[in-house]
Amino acid sequence: MSRSRCPVVVLSLLPVLLLPLVVACGDDADDADDATPTTTTEPDTTTTTTTTTRAAEGPAEWVEVVQDVSRRIDALYNEPDPERVRDVVAEYTDYYETQVHNITELADAGVHLEDDEPTTVVAVEYQDPQPAGGFVGLTVLVKDHGDRVVDDATGDVIQERGAAVDQPCEIWLLRPDGGDGSYRIHSRSSAAACPAGAEEAA
Repeated sequence: MSRSRCPVVVLSLLPVLLLPLVVACGDDADDADDATPTTTTEPDTTTTTTTTTRAAEGPAEWVEVVQDVSRRIDALYNEPDPERVRDVVAEYTDYYETQVHNITELADAGVHLEDDEPTTVVAVEYQDPQPAGGFVGLTVLVKDHGDRVVDDATGDVIQERGAAVDQPCEIWLLRPDGGDGSYRIHSRSSAAACPAGAEEAA
């Protein structure tokens, strides 16, 4: 079962900083009565981890739209309900039928998907010229990070699923025709070329 969903998180670990051991000794080692007791200071170990998320390539407005649509698809799989598919995917499209089928299978089986990390946007390119009819055409590269199939009743993990190794670039056809004016997907297909900057961002 696939969501048909495809910035990269770069982790940098700073080295562990060890403070030196401090030892204070007496002034007269030969005179046992005057000897100063030795004091030992335990080393203070501090580990600092810095996480840097690289910004997605592309116009900020459309990166935000793609991120919003991706998160709403993730939420749909986290709480499967076939009636909610139309909130993010336009009815009477092939992509809608695929998503209804997938969501129905999950709901009937009493399971849902939990993401290791939310789907993230790597790169977006605004197509020129744009399609007619109020549609917005975007060339998109998004990345999922794997997920788990979880039993609704028990919370047990049934299956762990890693992220796809090669996630293709796609063409998304969107229109702001959701009930609250949000963008919905009307089609999602493979792209002949990736958005500018996608390779560097990935």
